[in-house]
Amino acid sequence: MTRALVARLGAFGRRPNVGMVASTGFSVGTKAVQAIAAFATVHRLVQLWDLSGYGLWVTLTAFALYISLFDLGVGYGVKNRISEAWGRGDVTEAAGVVRAGGAVYVLASLAALASGLLVVPLVAPFKHHVVAAGLLWAACVISFLLSLNSLVLAALGRFKTLALLSLVAPCSWFCILQAWPRGSALGLETAAAIYGSTMILQAVVITVTARRALGFRVDAWFRTTLAELMPLLRTGAKFLALQMATFALNGCGSFIVYRALGGVETAQYDAANKVFSVFTIAFSTLIAIAWTEISRAKAASDYARIAGVHRLLHLLALAFVAAASLACWFSEPLTKALTGIRVPSSSTAAFVVFIALQILAFTSAVFLNAFERLRGQIIAAIVSIPVFFGVAQLLLSRGVGMPSLPLASACAMLPSLVVCFVIARRLVASTRPAADAGRARP
Repeated sequence: MTRALVARLGAFGRRPNVGMVASTGFSVGTKAVQAIAAFATVHRLVQLWDLSGYGLWVTLTAFALYISLFDLGVGYGVKNRISEAWGRGDVTEAAGVVRAGGAVYVLASLAALASGLLVVPLVAPFKHHVVAAGLLWAACVISFLLSLNSLVLAALGRFKTLALLSLVAPCSWFCILQAWPRGSALGLETAAAIYGSTMILQAVVITVTARRALGFRVDAWFRTTLAELMPLLRTGAKFLALQMATFALNGCGSFIVYRALGGVETAQYDAANKVFSVFTIAFSTLIAIAWTEISRAKAASDYARIAGVHRLLHLLALAFVAAASLACWFSEPLTKALTGIRVPSSSTAAFVVFIALQILAFTSAVFLNAFERLRGQIIAAIVSIPVFFGVAQLLLSRGVGMPSLPLASACAMLPSLVVCFVIARRLVASTRPAADAGRARP
């Protein structure tokens, strides 16, 4: 590796937070385009299939979140370690992390594929639509295998590129649906094949881009040694509980609503969730960028940078919560206009409560994740899982209906919110004496 490339890597890691703000603005803009395409897609699918058919589609396409669990939390460790190595200009370490991550993702993809062969034929509603569910599962497995490259781009700070390329699948799906002949039926299997193809196309484009962005050679995944794998697996084990909690709070809703209440209420649940998750998705984009900034600042012992990100995130979190609360007042006409599905305002208020707690929790959790101080967060996540299912079952049995799920998620989020807020404040404060001591050394 040349000295020029090493110098370029070091300079890249020292970019100021102005770059973070610019990347955030661009990423949020692309997310807005993605949201517009998603809302228009809902309109079109409801026209083609009605509410019940669309509710079934929502349940089937939730596969992507299920399969994400198969990385065993390793993705978080990959992102942290590449960010830190890239910030230090250590290309050898970065290449080793990419290679080890590739080994984990290959093995995890094989496990996911085998699981699909068991789940699809046995679990409703998948077993009633085996071909469509099988096509979607296979596409999700391929996308998951290649998703390591999205982590690489994020770790390298190529947020604008990643945000732009993330439009390939939703925009392609939207364009195909809009071009579909009026009056022609769209079979579930055909839709699954087209939708799965757009997912794979996006994953391939991101993979090619990530490989070019690395600028150095990465050996084949099967050359990975156990010594390279163990640090990622240890970190992944810590993050796995957090992934499972995220899956419970965000990934099970459509499945539970479909099984308990049917396709129509599943469609309403998805419509309200799509509208109000815009706030979470936009804020998550900021969180992803902040994570990389924190990892680099930690590697450089830059307390001022860490404290600045901490303050900025809290201010933006309050702004996002205020915007979501304001949207709740107009939620019924807003949901109808954006998705074509009418959802009463009394039902959407529950989504605002959950999203507010989730955004506030994200603001602190990103510091724990970047520093890999996860014990308290893991305990809170483990507690949240039975809380979610217990509260959801209680509310559904009392006839609360579709709002049972976001309310259960909000109750389950409270332990993480409290724990992350307290630990993050202590963590940020603890970096200052270390930074002062570093500056005091001759």
